Amino acid sequence: MRISEEDSTSEEDSQPDGGPGGGPRRAGVLAQEVKAVLPEVVDEDADGMMHVAYGNVTALLIEAIKELKQQVAALSAQVAALAPGP
Repeated sequence: MRISEEDSTSEEDSQPDGGPGGGPRRAGVLAQEVKAVLPEVVDEDADGMMHVAYGNVTALLIEAIKELKQQVAALSAQVAALAPGP
């Protein structure tokens, strides 16, 4: 699953305390875009409103982080091998 800035949303809450604009900043993802990749984490109610079950995404994010750490380690080793010696 590709995640980028374009895949997220944020909004200002109307509460008087908190972040800029008078309320705490909240962020999320677009359920329609998530459903295209991970339909099992998106629920749809009787009115057709889609909701992401964020708790169901946690394990997937942990695995993605593990994969990225392995890729970073492999690339770091390649860079070290290419770097001139002291």
